[in-house]
Amino acid sequence: MSFYYAARDEGRLLSGSYNKFQVPYELIFDYRKNPTSDWGTYTYSGDFHFPPELEAWRAALVGLFKNKGFLYKGDHICPRINNVFPGKDQLSIEIQRATYFDQVATNLSLDYPLNDSLAKSLHARTVREWDLRQSGTIQGGIPPLSRSKLANTIGVALGITTTNAMGEKVILIRRRTSHVAVSQNRLVLPFSFSLNLNEHICNPGDSGSISDLIKTDFRQEQKEELGLDPEVLDFEKIKPVAFCRELCRGGKPQFFFRLETDIKLGDLQGLVKESSTINKEFRGPLMGLTMDKAFKDMNRFSPELNAFIATES
Repeated sequence: MSFYYAARDEGRLLSGSYNKFQVPYELIFDYRKNPTSDWGTYTYSGDFHFPPELEAWRAALVGLFKNKGFLYKGDHICPRINNVFPGKDQLSIEIQRATYFDQVATNLSLDYPLNDSLAKSLHARTVREWDLRQSGTIQGGIPPLSRSKLANTIGVALGITTTNAMGEKVILIRRRTSHVAVSQNRLVLPFSFSLNLNEHICNPGDSGSISDLIKTDFRQEQKEELGLDPEVLDFEKIKPVAFCRELCRGGKPQFFFRLETDIKLGDLQGLVKESSTINKEFRGPLMGLTMDKAFKDMNRFSPELNAFIATES
């Protein structure tokens, strides 16, 4: 928030009621003010061309992340947002084909210090500074998606609320393991992932609904990470909350959704299974956090969890 201080000063950050809780996300489209079942539309415009000046950096960072054991899922094709058109009542996005490894070398490693020769040639100490410079963005601003050369692939985060044994509203949370590249060992939302691109979206000009863009991978990730059947976590019942850009990761696009379920916390704890992936992404049981507790402990949580808490306030 101090790096992109213009977003803060101009009041564009995601916040809760009365702006009491601000979080490091630039709010692009507020579904809370547009209560509609239409999530918006996408148009596919072709491949993302990774910046050639960062190719050596990409190879080094992918190697580093592999050595740390973070890339056990391998590389995969992701939708990158190249431009966004937030209308009064509907959101439209332009997407491109990128890869998860593109994200590793940009959004996920923004503040890793560049080696001396690369820093000299790019006139920047980090990729975060380089993207600001190459896009011609004023100091304190955030590069528009149309001028940013980061991967800017789509993230999806789902917050789930229910009640505990005492009838109190709780937000479901889990703790991440040390085997992940993002939010290691921190308390997070129970379900978030980097979106994969449907292989059938391959021709420039292809278009459709954002809901359909997300649905297939949502259900696959749900099976892997939560082990919940569709009738327990029904995609058709989730509601969009906000479309944002996460400042921590240089403006990486992020969709937030919510689901209010009638299944009690104790029952959900028995239904949620361990991750089916080789390296577990979560450790310990599913937990419920009351709103009062959430507001007091926000400094302990991941940015995504804080963002959802803010929208619930």
